[in-house]
Parts: sequence; structure tokens; C-alpha cells
Amino acid sequence: MTNAKRTPSGALVLDGNALRDRMIADVAREVADLSSVPCLATVLIGDDGPSQVYVRNKHRQAQLVATVLIGDDGPSQVYVRNK
Repeated sequence: MTNAKRTPSGALVLDGNALRDRMIADVAREVADLSSVPCLATVLIGDDGPSQVYVRNKHRQAQLVATVLIGDDGPSQVYVRNK
């Protein structure tokens, strides 16, 4: 890490935005070098707000690195039948 900054107590200060941007660029470069395109598939069941935000953010990040997205929103309730 270049130009690392430290607090007076010696803790390393990270620039989260710069780190995120570098990681996205690295992954996008690796994806571009692949012979096939990776896919992110999600299934969202129910109307849980935090889960919707989580999945939406995963889709946004996947788009930044040029992956294929498959998303399915299921019903608000799913029942499992035991045999």
C-alpha cells in the first residue's frame, strides 16, 4: 500500500473508497481475461427490506465488473413440505 497513513497511536488509516475502486478494477480486469463470462444468480424470497438492499447492491457491484446477472424475486412466503 503506497502512501500509507497512520494515526498517532500507529493504527493504519485506510481509504475505503480507493480500496474498493482498486478491487473492482482488478476483478473487472480478471473477468475480461476469462474465456467465459461469470454469472451472479440471486433468488430473493419475501419482502425483507435489508435483504432487498443487500441483493440490489450485489447486482450493482456485479455490473461494474461485467458479469451476467440473473435475479428472481420469489413470493412473500415459501413453504417446504416434508416427505
